[in-house]
Amino acid sequence: MRKAILILFLILALFSSCKERISIIVSSENSDAIEEFAAEELRSYLTNIYPAYEFSVGKESVGHKSIYLKVTDATEGVPNNEEGYLVKTDGDSAYILSNGNTGLVYGVYGILEKLGCGFFLSDEMLPAPKKNFDFSEWNITNEPLIEERFVFNWHNFISGCTGWDKKQWLEWIDRSQKMGYNTVMIHAYHNNPMHTYEFNEFTKEVGYINTSAKGRDWGNTPINDVRRLPGGEIFDAAEFGSKIAMVPDEQRSEVAQSTMAEIFSYALARGVKVNFAIDIDMPLAFLKNTMVQSIPEEEKFHLTKADIWIPLPDKPKGYDFYKAQLEGLLSSYPMLEDISFFRRGASFFRDASLKELPEKWQEEFNSGMKQNPKLGALDQKEVISSFITAKLVAGYQQILKDLGREDIVLGTGSWNHYFVVPTAAFLPEDIKLLPIDWNSRFDQSMMEDNNILQDFASPELREKVIPFIWAHHDDGMYVGRPFKPTENLYTKLKQGESKSFGVFHWMNRPLDIFFKSMSRQVWSETVNEPLDKTIKFA
Repeated sequence: MRKAILILFLILALFSSCKERISIIVSSENSDAIEEFAAEELRSYLTNIYPAYEFSVGKESVGHKSIYLKVTDATEGVPNNEEGYLVKTDGDSAYILSNGNTGLVYGVYGILEKLGCGFFLSDEMLPAPKKNFDFSEWNITNEPLIEERFVFNWHNFISGCTGWDKKQWLEWIDRSQKMGYNTVMIHAYHNNPMHTYEFNEFTKEVGYINTSAKGRDWGNTPINDVRRLPGGEIFDAAEFGSKIAMVPDEQRSEVAQSTMAEIFSYALARGVKVNFAIDIDMPLAFLKNTMVQSIPEEEKFHLTKADIWIPLPDKPKGYDFYKAQLEGLLSSYPMLEDISFFRRGASFFRDASLKELPEKWQEEFNSGMKQNPKLGALDQKEVISSFITAKLVAGYQQILKDLGREDIVLGTGSWNHYFVVPTAAFLPEDIKLLPIDWNSRFDQSMMEDNNILQDFASPELREKVIPFIWAHHDDGMYVGRPFKPTENLYTKLKQGESKSFGVFHWMNRPLDIFFKSMSRQVWSETVNEPLDKTIKFA
């Protein structure tokens, strides 16, 4: 018996040694983690596609054929774009070339798709194992035509990212990049334990990452789930929710922040940018807030209808209040390079009257109205609300400069496009504007309105607007198809002079084709690709 086993091992060893070897070579002398990641991804997938071959990663060729991954200056045929790539062949060698390390990653996924891999939001597919390895299909040039391509996740329902464990977060980042997106945005309401801070000896009160048992958010009413059924008393905890939501209450902030920090670091290590989005007009941030109550009245102003006091960022204690928020955020996530501040469409800022603002702010507002006469024709509630938003965001920007974090790119967003023009009139020029295409649920998408796109292309807005396309309804329902993807997306983004765009990802629905279509439309090889062609490709 032992002799038979030994013979079997020898046969297997002989068979293994006879495998044709293919070298994957990272050409850079000082290759970084992203380049090494690209090479290892290629090795892993090719090993599954061609099981009869042996693939290895190294600095020099040791096989019959070689694949070179190289960051290079713009040479003949290589796109002048750090995310673009050229894949070409020369005899027994193939080359994946790019101006940047992330371009090598996209080049790897580009050639893998050509070999039959399918990369989607919910899953990925491999082709049937292939017998013969050759470079016959290894010729492709591609580059993104839009700089930033966001997938935007918003905590709300446990049917979406609120219910994800770390594994699902990492899969989401993987699949977003494999589809051609390069930025992930994560939104947190003010009470989310992902973000905490201290001010005037008070600690921010946090809520819950909701589960089926507790932590209500926007219509997601928790219930006692299966425990209400006969025999359900055997369960002593929520049955639906993420692992970081199931920890003891006193650990919920620490666990949430440490887990999300790992997730953000994972994204950056593979060349995906992270944008943290947080609301600045949640009543919880101001109403009956002991922190706000501790600020002297002369350093805040009162909105009568909402009965809310708002600290002034241009006063010492008000400045410290907002500084504490940013210091708390950056203490948990020092790797952040992008932060966005969102305002609700029905914000209580809209209840403000001009006379309730500080005199200095009133003077600035009136001066801005004189300099921008067209603001007089707009909804004045929206204009005043936008002014307050701009003052707060400008305050955050000044604090970041004082903290030595001028590297952080700021943006501000809201539902629909109405805030864009008035907010831009009062904002510093280098802050982005992020309208969410909420009206698409009423067949009134801003991407289909030439007048709105013309506004986006105006000199004061050009290249500052990042439209976020609405993929599906947010009514709490968990079934149903997404909306129809925007047609001729690249042309419309160019019409609006937008260098970036995003897709809003709310719940786990069948959104694969939607996200695939949006991404493929803004790459050179598949620019404005019609939906029926995307479906056939998928």
